[in-house]
Amino acid sequence: MPPETRTKHRLQRHPTRRMLGGVCAGVADYTGASCLSIRILALVLFILPTGGLLLYLALWLVLPVGTQSAPDLHPPILSRLRQGFGSGGG
Repeated sequence: MPPETRTKHRLQRHPTRRMLGGVCAGVADYTGASCLSIRILALVLFILPTGGLLLYLALWLVLPVGTQSAPDLHPPILSRLRQGFGSGGG
């Protein structure tokens, strides 16, 4: 029997599509949901007294950073700010 060539789909933080820690993007990849919907859900959980912020922080600490080489579709906020200030400001 040949060895299995498929890679296992694991829950991990996304290395490039992140705004804070990559947790929401990683959960979106794992579940197949849109990243925006996971981020909205996380925001709602942060606001409600459900422990959403603690869950996010725990996942941020526990989940490994993935090694996916996906294109950077959503650059982090700081990158966007640097691009905005660095282009033609004067």
